[in-house]
Amino acid sequence: KTIRMIDSLSNKEIKDYKLILKEISSVISQSIKTEEILDNFCKKIADNLKILGIAVFLLDAEKNVYTLRKQIKLSGINHKYVFYQGGFISNISECMPVDELENKDHLDDIKKMGISIIIPLVSNKITKGFIFLGEKYSSDMWNGEDINFLSTISSHLATSLENSFLYEKI
Repeated sequence: KTIRMIDSLSNKEIKDYKLILKEISSVISQSIKTEEILDNFCKKIADNLKILGIAVFLLDAEKNVYTLRKQIKLSGINHKYVFYQGGFISNISECMPVDELENKDHLDDIKKMGISIIIPLVSNKITKGFIFLGEKYSSDMWNGEDINFLSTISSHLATSLENSFLYEKI
């Protein structure tokens, strides 16, 4: 109760991640089409987390690159951007704020794109893509609870996408 009172006094919104997880998981599991899954996921994440933008890059296995498949409001990213499989981004194995990236060579470029946190999409031990999130509208830092939620929801998305990829092959 004390934390809720302090948060309400400081105008910080308290998120019910369990409810958000249930809502997003339900929405992404209702479709088998990749684009619908991405549309629904991105809209729900942007609305619920109140972030400045989101982009999802997925692996094009034939070209060994991650290409932009969905974007909402991250104006620093466009379809020309690709990330090479095996490049610096491939070393990101867990949800990570960009300030914590070990490889600082690309940090300025990542920040210019408006990205504040990177979440890998891993299915069957293979990184199938990445979610890039912009800053929160509140300008708050990403905390442990946020990162745990994003890690959990990314595994749900990776599974839904893997199922859609398999369906699309049929």
